[in-house]
Amino acid sequence: MFTSLKARMLTVFMGFLSFTFIFFYILLYQEIISSMNDLGLNSAKKMLSFAMLNLESKCNAIKYFEESWINQQKESIKNIVHTQNQNILTILKQVDENFSNKDAKKAIIEHLQNFRYGQNNFIWLCDINAKWLAHPNPEYVGKIFANKVDPTGKSILEPMISSAQKSGKGFYNYLSRRLNQKDFQEVYCYYEYIPKLNWVIGSSFFKDDVEKEVQKRKMALLEELRYAFNNTTIGVSGYLLLFDKRGKILAHPYLPMGTDISGTVNKASGLLLLNELIDSSENPDRPLLYLWDKATQRGEFKFWKFAYTNHYKAFDWYLTATFYKEEIQNPASHFLKKFILLSIFFCLVFIFLFVFFVNSISSPILRLASCIHEMGNNNLYATLPGYDLKRKDELGVIARGYESTRSYLSEIISEMNQHAKTVARATENFSEGAKTHFDLSEKMNAQSTVSLKCSENNLKHIELITNETDLAAKHVNTVLKSINQLSENINAVAESAAFSSTNMSSISNLVIDVSDDIYKVSESIDNMSEDLSLVFKHSTENVALSKNAEKQITSSLTSMTKLQEASENINNAVQLISAISSQTNLLALNATIEAVHAGEAGEGFAVVAEEVKVLAAKTNNANDQIRKLIVEIREYIESTVQSIHDTSQVIKTVVGNNILIGQSIESQRDISKNLSKAIESISNGARDSVQKARESDSRLKEVTFFSAEVADLSKESAESVAQTAIRIGEIAESSDVVLSGIQTSNGNIKKISKYSENITQVAKSNTRNAQELIYMTEALNHIVAIFNTCKIKDDVSGQDI
Repeated sequence: MFTSLKARMLTVFMGFLSFTFIFFYILLYQEIISSMNDLGLNSAKKMLSFAMLNLESKCNAIKYFEESWINQQKESIKNIVHTQNQNILTILKQVDENFSNKDAKKAIIEHLQNFRYGQNNFIWLCDINAKWLAHPNPEYVGKIFANKVDPTGKSILEPMISSAQKSGKGFYNYLSRRLNQKDFQEVYCYYEYIPKLNWVIGSSFFKDDVEKEVQKRKMALLEELRYAFNNTTIGVSGYLLLFDKRGKILAHPYLPMGTDISGTVNKASGLLLLNELIDSSENPDRPLLYLWDKATQRGEFKFWKFAYTNHYKAFDWYLTATFYKEEIQNPASHFLKKFILLSIFFCLVFIFLFVFFVNSISSPILRLASCIHEMGNNNLYATLPGYDLKRKDELGVIARGYESTRSYLSEIISEMNQHAKTVARATENFSEGAKTHFDLSEKMNAQSTVSLKCSENNLKHIELITNETDLAAKHVNTVLKSINQLSENINAVAESAAFSSTNMSSISNLVIDVSDDIYKVSESIDNMSEDLSLVFKHSTENVALSKNAEKQITSSLTSMTKLQEASENINNAVQLISAISSQTNLLALNATIEAVHAGEAGEGFAVVAEEVKVLAAKTNNANDQIRKLIVEIREYIESTVQSIHDTSQVIKTVVGNNILIGQSIESQRDISKNLSKAIESISNGARDSVQKARESDSRLKEVTFFSAEVADLSKESAESVAQTAIRIGEIAESSDVVLSGIQTSNGNIKKISKYSENITQVAKSNTRNAQELIYMTEALNHIVAIFNTCKIKDDVSGQDI
């Protein structure tokens, strides 16, 4: 059973899966039960916390309403008492004017005795001896309440009188009864002290006025909580309930409001359940465990329940979350059962998948092993099916590797077969070539011997030619020297004639240049004469312009004088504005003083006066700036007038200089005309001298020409002889080169002879190698024949294993 890979893998997997399941079940059983219980308990605590937060929020709103109402009432009676106190002080001020002090006190007491506000609220009045002077209860008027206390033993008037004498006012609370009522209620009083009369005046309100509204809001809250509790469940049948310290139900999803649970006993402990719930509120995170019945089994107190309790101290209320213990444990048991069933189902799925996985591995391995076995038996036709080759896993890689190896081996064997045939043919050719090579080497050896003898004869003839060439070269060099000497003499004659011709040409050219220069000087003088005429014309125009400029400067000087007078007038106007500004500032100051004397009636006038004062200050500042600008303008005007005077003097000097320049230019123009005539006569004489010099120069050029031709012929003869000498030298050098080449050829022929002998030896060796290749080819054909692959092709599909 365990010999196959599939059986071994399946056994190991089943053992591992069983061990894992048992291990996790033992390990997680208690942990799951505990976690589910904790989850249920935490859910109940969170729901209780949320309900407690909601209760606190709504109760705090009621407390805030109560405190706000009390503060509002305190502020109201404070304002009323303060107003009445001010009225009393106003009456006392009129005592001397209209009536006596006694009449005033009587009037005050009568007024306060009958004064009412709000919902029949009143003002009370007493003296510092705690005697009532005004009170809504006529029985109290005239009585002394110095030693009177409320039902709690708290003094009524003494603390208020003492505090009023020290601080003048304050608040005080005690227990009292309304008129015609027996129940005592808490009363808030505000009082103030009247120093002139040694009286204390005050007013009060009863707290039960707001308690009625608070109670109404509490009832609405309890009704809202009852509705919320009806729609809230903890687990399956758990719920929330609210009760007070006396054991009265305030909100319950099933019991009516006011149900008394103070006598209910916990069957598990034998103690009162109410006391245990109240005690558990001191530690709200620890649940109370008690026995209770169910709706289907009333009176059978045998079911365990948990209870978490929180205490709201402001109203002395207790909020409890209660639920059955089994409702927490049952989900844990159900969860474990579901967990086991799901585990078994997934184990079966894993076993099926594992078997399928093992089959998908073992089957391709068996097919691959069979193909490899066939390949070991020299059968390269065994191939794997296509779906094994298309797998994407490691087995597919192995299958494709096997197929590649099989195809590669088939190709190698096929190529070896072809190469074996090729090597056989090449061996035969090589054997024939080796024989031919041997015959050719024998012939080459014989020819190299004949070539060596011919080369030695050629060497002797070349040595004779070299000696004759050296003698001819010596004779040609002697002739070349004689021709060079003749050429030098002819060149000397030609140079002398050329030098004379050059001198004559230089003289002729010099005279021509002088004549040209004289002509240019004449032209320059004519141009200068014309330029002098233009300068004289411009000088005349400059004199006229200078006179016009002098007139314009005189006009500008007159305008600047007028501008200076205008600036003086502006300065006088600015001084006048400054004087007006000073008067305006003085008037504004007087207006401010008068506005102060006028009091409230002059406030508007004071504002206007202040604006006028500011305006006067701005005007004064502007005048100062204008005055500074005028001073600067006057300085610029004075500087400009001085500059105009200086410019006028310069222009007059320029006019005089232009007149003198015009006279000088007129004189220079006459002199230049006379100089032009003298230069023209000199130019004519120079032209005659040039004509005679040119005739002498032509004759010297003829001598120079013929001398140059003779010299050229001598040079050509010398060059021809030199070329002949060069060619003879080249022949001698060529003979030497040929001699050296024949000597080298002779040595090479000897080497060729030796190489021929070596080639003969190599040809013999090649013949032996060809015989060995024939033997190797036969062995290779035998190896290829073993695989029987003469007809293997790349596209062979083969048989499936």
